[in-house]
Amino acid sequence: LAGYAAVAFFPIFDEVGSHLDTYRVIAHGLGLGVAAFGVVLGSVLLLLQRSSRSHRVLVESGVLLAVSLPIIGIQTVADINRRLDRAPVLSMEATVLEKWTRVTRRRKGGTRTHYHARIQSRGEVLLPPDLEVPTRIYNSLSPGANVGVEIGQGRLGIRYLQSVNGLAWCGSGPFSGC
Repeated sequence: LAGYAAVAFFPIFDEVGSHLDTYRVIAHGLGLGVAAFGVVLGSVLLLLQRSSRSHRVLVESGVLLAVSLPIIGIQTVADINRRLDRAPVLSMEATVLEKWTRVTRRRKGGTRTHYHARIQSRGEVLLPPDLEVPTRIYNSLSPGANVGVEIGQGRLGIRYLQSVNGLAWCGSGPFSGC
């Protein structure tokens, strides 16, 4: 579990960021993490109820689970919502109002550039006012231009950006793989 959580920690921000309602993804994921915490810790307690070292193992397991399961829960909800989505895609037109970059400094030196756009939809789905977009999509946008936006319905009913301007949305962070 800890290995999955470690691998999922950084890409989680890319997966969750493509959803139009990130709070629902996080809330459902934390709920899943809390439920899994109870089930796994209860199982450990049942298995070790007669062991003299059960208290020590319970504390170690509890700490490890408390750190890893919220991350695993959020990543699992994002994965299920996007990867198991079989609903038809919503296609709509939108206008790029503006785009900008924000540069942040890292602790150990260096910088990271964040690419943002404000896109106004003309369809039934409202887009967030400040989208952090992948570099490829940012480079394809021009203020005032019309772009096509495809939105996935989501297996769990949480809509997410599938593509903008004909380019697949695959995350905007350093671990996105784009």
